Amino acid sequence: MVTPAMRAAAEAARDSVHKVSVRSPLVGNNRNGMNVYVDDWCGPDLLDAVSGLVPRQSYNMAFVNYAFLSAVFDRINAYTEKEGSSYP
Repeated sequence: MVTPAMRAAAEAARDSVHKVSVRSPLVGNNRNGMNVYVDDWCGPDLLDAVSGLVPRQSYNMAFVNYAFLSAVFDRINAYTEKEGSSYP
């Protein structure tokens, strides 16, 4: 869980931080009833938000907090440096 202090530290350390409220009920929903695929955790709400941000500004770097969100990188320009992290 992201605490207010963690969010404040992230915002202080970066030029731009965008929070996307995800409305998709992805947890527990999967394609075959047995396995959750990595990209199932990265819903259309997040991908649509990223697609809307990319044309507005040239980003030097994009960072996702979890490897499960790496589908975001498919929506970002090729010249943008991409980094992912696993928790914590």
